[in-house]
Amino acid sequence: MILKVKYLRKIKILIYFIKNIFKIHNDHYVSYRWRDYSILGILKLENLKFIRRARIHYWQNKASKYRPFTPFFNANELRSIQQNSLIKSEVRDIYKTGSTIIENVLSQSDIDLINIFADSLTLKSDNNYVQVSLPPVLNDVRDKLIEKLMPIYSYFFKNSVKKNKISNIDVALRIDFSFDGVDSSPSTANWHVDRFLPTINAIYFPNGANWGCFEKDFGDPLITNSDIQYYVNDKKKNKKTPENIREDYYFKFQNRFKKKFTFKNNTMYVGTHHIQHRRSPIYTPGKRIGIFIDTYNFFTRDDL
Repeated sequence: MILKVKYLRKIKILIYFIKNIFKIHNDHYVSYRWRDYSILGILKLENLKFIRRARIHYWQNKASKYRPFTPFFNANELRSIQQNSLIKSEVRDIYKTGSTIIENVLSQSDIDLINIFADSLTLKSDNNYVQVSLPPVLNDVRDKLIEKLMPIYSYFFKNSVKKNKISNIDVALRIDFSFDGVDSSPSTANWHVDRFLPTINAIYFPNGANWGCFEKDFGDPLITNSDIQYYVNDKKKNKKTPENIREDYYFKFQNRFKKKFTFKNNTMYVGTHHIQHRRSPIYTPGKRIGIFIDTYNFFTRDDL
């Protein structure tokens, strides 16, 4: 009996090891790219389109069976839920256009705390951005931001909310800036998608944003064959890129159009990041503070 238990334990450890070979460190939702340090990345298997396509189809089949995501794969379901007045308006907005806006998110005292922390960070002109996790002193602010998102999270990620996995939500403050008006062309300024599966992320702008605006495809969030082809053919964009080439990365989808979002103070954007988006180009000196709230470690591949 003891030998049997030891044998089963070894099998369990082996299964766990094999399972985690194919996982991305600190990113438990299905990654858009296989990272260079993963086994699949080392073997360069993602460069083979038939493997990439098979991987995308496999996970999209899983996601399409997850009830809140089904409308992103089924046109009839999507049209029906867009007209369902029993669903919260923020959720319906996401199903309608892939985006929703929440205003008057925090108190002025909370905004002041964010700005004090942001001002304490060292800005290095060679990077033109700085990104850090929110410090413990801003835990109360973090909780309030997530609380504002609960009507959306409770719908799309009901089980994760029930399991109280809130601490797994990634919340980071990012400052984009330019002292001289020259765009450093970070990868976030390239047109890109974060995942090939439905995603719901948020960005909070304590001081608004009309410089280095968030830009995104606005419209039908249905994942079609054109989207799948885009995911399969898309190339890595994690590098600095001249503006004229960055625009070449944009792919025109039917029923969507580029929209540049400008935000008032104390406004949060929530939307689908399996649809094209970017930080728009900058041409003048300025600074933008945003708090990015990602759910990739909150709602994971295991939830699918």
